Amino acid sequence: MTGRATGQAPADPPPDPALDKGTPAAVSPGKLARVSIMTYNFTSRLKLEGQPPHPDRVLEVFDIVDYFADTYGVHNVELQHSHFASTETSYLKDFRARIEKAQSRMTQINVEFGTMNLSAPEVVQREQEIDLTARWVDHAAVLNCPRVMINQGALTTATLPTATATLRRMNEYAKSKGVRITVETREPRVRDVEHGTGLPLSAPGGPPAWELTKQLVVSSETATNIDIGNITAPSQTSLHNVIQALLPTSSGNLHVKVSPNWDLATAIRYVNNDLAYKGLYSIEVSPPLIRGVYDTILANI
Repeated sequence: MTGRATGQAPADPPPDPALDKGTPAAVSPGKLARVSIMTYNFTSRLKLEGQPPHPDRVLEVFDIVDYFADTYGVHNVELQHSHFASTETSYLKDFRARIEKAQSRMTQINVEFGTMNLSAPEVVQREQEIDLTARWVDHAAVLNCPRVMINQGALTTATLPTATATLRRMNEYAKSKGVRITVETREPRVRDVEHGTGLPLSAPGGPPAWELTKQLVVSSETATNIDIGNITAPSQTSLHNVIQALLPTSSGNLHVKVSPNWDLATAIRYVNNDLAYKGLYSIEVSPPLIRGVYDTILANI
């Protein structure tokens, strides 16, 4: 029976689970240095500009660096561009100082400009993405952040040529600033899968989505940000095969998620030991899952 039928107001939604107040794992500093955490995980817990106050929003953006360091011993922080309260140089310098005070570093800024992406059909949208990305490359340079990850949009064989040309222009500017442009493996919005592997296609009748991402980064001389969840692999074997194919183009930053289709510990051991990956494992799961993923990474590298 509904609240309206009984004359009672609907119940408030339950609060988000309390944040982890644990302590860093008792492992070597070298292992902890291989782990990064994304602020994206905490979007609903951060006090963000333009968002009304809420009991769940308990973390200031400037404070999340200390939270990661104190709770997990993690000093690598990956930021969403929408989490910055300002892009004024003074704000960015203050943010960098706060990060460096914690002996941490910003590893990547992820930019999302909606319909303004590499695969946009209208040239004006692609030009706007070039301009906006250049601004964030400049911000990354101020922050001493080595990577900016862009959104390629709905990449298909039809959009690949213009996407590649657009990304090359972005990359030329980024290289001049000492910043690397990265492209994430993204889950396509089609249900068609490749016969035999079960991997999602970029479009009906098209190649697997991950193959187009690889073609894009190779042709534009950029780098892949492998997201093991967005590969949407139906099995352990298919996941490992795709990671192996993409790893030569890796930016040195790998997004870690979980899936019922494969075992995370097995995947981490394969990447770290069999493929000799030496880069970062950046955790991208909801806060209640972070500790488990964190422990799994540390136990298998």
